[in-house]
Amino acid sequence: MARTMANVRRLLRPGGKLFLVETTRDQLDVQFIFGFLPGWWLSDEEERKFSPSLTVPMWDRVLHKSGFRGGACDGFKDEPRAGLAVGFLRSLRNEYARKRLGTLDLDMSSQGEAQAGPWPLEAIGTVAEVFQKLFDYSTPDDAPSDYEFAERGGVVHIPRHVKDVERNQATFHSKQTPPEAAPPSTTLEPFIQTDRPLRLTVGSAGLLDTLGFSDDASADEPLPDDFVEVEPRAFGVNFRDVMVAMGQLKSHVMGYDCAGVVRRVGAGAASSNGGHRAGDRVCVLLRGHYASRVRVHWTSAVHMPADMSFETAASLPTQYVTAFASLHDTARLRRGDSVLIHSASGGVGQAAVMLAQRAGADVFVTVGSDEKREFVMARFGIPADRVFSSRDASFAAGVMAATRGQGVDVVINSLAGPLLQAGFDCLAPFGRFVELGKRDLEQNSVLAMHAFARAVSFSSVDVVALGERRPAAAYRVLKEVLRLVAAGEARPVYPISVFPVSEIEKAFRLMQAGKHMGKIVLSVAPETLVPVLPQAPSTKLDPDAAYLVVGGFGGIGRSVCRWLVEHGAKTLVVISRTAGNTQKAEQLRAELVDAGHSHRAARNLPGVSIDLGVKSVGYLAEHANMKTANSPQRHGFMLLSKADVLAAVASAVATPFAGQLLLGLNTGPHGGESSPFTRDLRFSALRYRETAQGSSTGKKAAAGAGAGGDLSASIAQAASLDEAASAVLSGITKKLVDIFMVGADEVSAARSPADLGVDSLVAVELRNMLARKAGADLSIFDIMQSPSLAALAAAVAARSCHLDPALVQR
Repeated sequence: MARTMANVRRLLRPGGKLFLVETTRDQLDVQFIFGFLPGWWLSDEEERKFSPSLTVPMWDRVLHKSGFRGGACDGFKDEPRAGLAVGFLRSLRNEYARKRLGTLDLDMSSQGEAQAGPWPLEAIGTVAEVFQKLFDYSTPDDAPSDYEFAERGGVVHIPRHVKDVERNQATFHSKQTPPEAAPPSTTLEPFIQTDRPLRLTVGSAGLLDTLGFSDDASADEPLPDDFVEVEPRAFGVNFRDVMVAMGQLKSHVMGYDCAGVVRRVGAGAASSNGGHRAGDRVCVLLRGHYASRVRVHWTSAVHMPADMSFETAASLPTQYVTAFASLHDTARLRRGDSVLIHSASGGVGQAAVMLAQRAGADVFVTVGSDEKREFVMARFGIPADRVFSSRDASFAAGVMAATRGQGVDVVINSLAGPLLQAGFDCLAPFGRFVELGKRDLEQNSVLAMHAFARAVSFSSVDVVALGERRPAAAYRVLKEVLRLVAAGEARPVYPISVFPVSEIEKAFRLMQAGKHMGKIVLSVAPETLVPVLPQAPSTKLDPDAAYLVVGGFGGIGRSVCRWLVEHGAKTLVVISRTAGNTQKAEQLRAELVDAGHSHRAARNLPGVSIDLGVKSVGYLAEHANMKTANSPQRHGFMLLSKADVLAAVASAVATPFAGQLLLGLNTGPHGGESSPFTRDLRFSALRYRETAQGSSTGKKAAAGAGAGGDLSASIAQAASLDEAASAVLSGITKKLVDIFMVGADEVSAARSPADLGVDSLVAVELRNMLARKAGADLSIFDIMQSPSLAALAAAVAARSCHLDPALVQR
């Protein structure tokens, strides 16, 4: 070899460079095959006695002896999982489940002086040890076993796959979280943060104790030209917010009243009739959310009077705009008209009463309790014979009697179900019914039509839609409301109950219980701390980089290409053996040109897309027959959605050194009838394990947890059905105490849920709690119709999946 390289040296001109790629380590299969050829044994050097290949140290000596500068380096990557043999034998093991097919990767980098062919002598003991382990026939052929071994530094290593709980939580939590799983933990952080805008979210719809604040992605978007950005100082709470949090409305928007300080102004908003400037104090009619930075069209933000507090200003928008638009713009209230206003002690009710009295109308009202009855009589001077109960339909007879059978000209309604119909039937001829609620509208409830024979009208008012569709009208009304309050012609609703925004759950529960009067307001101060969810990693790609996608015209590939563009990529290089041959390639080209070119064209930047076709890789999607889909499922895999794949791509981009990531392994109790995971110990840490339910050992383990107040553990270790029911009763009592903010002594086991004030909203939260903590599924009807809390607790205990089945009497 020295003579050969000396000849090569003479072929180079002065300053020439030699780049040489040579094998320095021969695999056994190569030696076995080529060792039968005479040319394999023609080398003269002692080091090449068993192979013509040179080691790295020998290459160094030969090159320097031949007059070369520089040296040899080893480009071999020590990666036991990268070998073809490993993948080949994994496939074979799937085909031949009972065969003991294993691999051993030896550490060739730490070979000593003594050699046995290509192996160090120390490897002989390792080979024997692994052979004995793999072919130990004292264990059955189908028993779980290790098949892949790697020796490094004299130590034999075996692979194990483990569940990345933190990554799964961050990547897939919002999509598939079991109901019994605990919501992600929160930490107390400032509500106002310069570098992290926040907004309110609900971890689990129907559970107010999962309210928390998370990152507001919309805050990173450019401020629209005709918008203003406001830093809140106070929020008004509305019953609609609680309905959304409880999952009772289709909308996911919470937060409609706000007062704060303008921080940024779009160019169009600055030149508008509003004349907004940074630093202005404004009263805002929101369309969501409870956020540390709120953005609205300039018509939804009106300057506050100089002497008005933020808390007072936040109590006005929804209440007064709703009342004003209902009475004046929709019902066309005139002096002398009679008007029935439901829930008159609430925010909208009080505003409507004051505006109706100001207009000279004859006012009738309903309230929900004797305390509220006394309040409206004293506050607004309404006679006792014009104050009725909103708890049942008895108000209808009272109104008809008070109007001598004529009925009222206007009804401002916030009641639902049969009570809505009862109010509608109270209309006089040519009467106007104004619906403020959403529940009956979204549920498409039935309305009896006979009242329309009296030429009455039915209308609904939605201040959110008013602000979105008719912003000029919303601006006019909100501006007029602030003028009336500033001039003393109308008063703010009373009382205003102020909570710090950190106590938003407490405020929502007060609203949910229906026992408050006036308006609930959340105050915001720079030092206010709120429960904040962990920051979700966001993916922002470098627009100056190029991104290579191999196989980008298949189902998954096209999705990945779109995802790259959506997250900032401007240059994609797509490689395929079928470049430009498929319709999908043309479709992807058009989509990416639209997405990328429109962005650059809008900024007068050059933009060219270079299209290279790829072969389709969305095989299962394109061959969606049952036989094809069932095959991977039988072998222990789950079929992933496009969203799952893209979420995993985002996670991998965010953590580029994470190593190997596996998706789609079915680790549940039904992992597949032919799953190799049951036979390969690589997956032993992922194996499904039975819960404590139904086993004595599990119950002993649960006993320790039960001492900490865990309801499921208390049920699991109960010695009798009565003991389990007692544990459930304690859990129900604690929940109702939290919801109604009353003492435990007021929640008697003998009282029915309905008697305690449990309505459908409270029942939803109670049902969700019992499903999550007690493992029992009940309907809202089951809860509402229970004769007592004790009976409810007994029913829950009997249905609990944590209860020993032997305790249930059959």
